[in-house]
Amino acid sequence: MKVVSERTGLSPHVLRVWERRYAAVRPERSESNRRLYAEGEVVRLELMATLTRAGHAIRQVAKLPDGDLESMVAALPAGKAFKDRSVSGSPEESLLEEAWASVLDLDVEALRSVLSNAVVSIGISRVSEKLMVPLIERIGTGWESGEISVAEEHAASAVIKEVLFATSRPFAESAGA
Repeated sequence: MKVVSERTGLSPHVLRVWERRYAAVRPERSESNRRLYAEGEVVRLELMATLTRAGHAIRQVAKLPDGDLESMVAALPAGKAFKDRSVSGSPEESLLEEAWASVLDLDVEALRSVLSNAVVSIGISRVSEKLMVPLIERIGTGWESGEISVAEEHAASAVIKEVLFATSRPFAESAGA
């Protein structure tokens, strides 16, 4: 899974969600129950990752045959595939995909963990600019397009608000500030 994650830029959590929730790929399993991805599945995941970064909903592209995915990627304007990415392979990109997968799963604990751990590891300034703003935009677009439900939007917004408030507490002058 590590190699597939590195090659696609998708976190292991996102890979598992795409497999379980969308049946995007169905890797074989080893005797020890490890995922064994065929080359075609890795290419498919790379195509879907490119399309989701360009703004396509995973629930729509996961159902498409490989030829359609290839055509859609080929039709993307230059640079469009990297809409949510400041630097290819950046830590923020992986965190964004992991946070988005948590939103899709309606997993508030996982989202809280991703955001809180990101604050500690890369700092609130980078989290705000490189993770939360793109995530909020993606949530808005996902809600508008019907990719996510109102419940998923509300839950994610509440967690984002909670994490922002928690990180701002040390700067409050008094309890009423």
